[in-house]
Amino acid sequence: MKREKRPEVMIHPDDAASLGLEDGAAVALANSRGEVHLHLKVSDRPRRGTLIAEGLWPNKAHLNGCGIKHAHRRRQRRPLWRRGGA
Repeated sequence: MKREKRPEVMIHPDDAASLGLEDGAAVALANSRGEVHLHLKVSDRPRRGTLIAEGLWPNKAHLNGCGIKHAHRRRQRRPLWRRGGA
């Protein structure tokens, strides 16, 4: 098994082509809670319309210094533990 060298997000080749994205490009994944910066890996592993990004990397390994598990915390004003819930 080949080891990854950096945090990546996998995208289906057809999706990458329709978006004009190439393998190795720096991309940002974002939603209303935050964003994470990764390198793109074109692969037939994900289904069309789906991205695969594994959160096994330390924050410092990401392009913006913020990993997947912590990306949403950058926009919050209060810590998660004060908001209640599980």
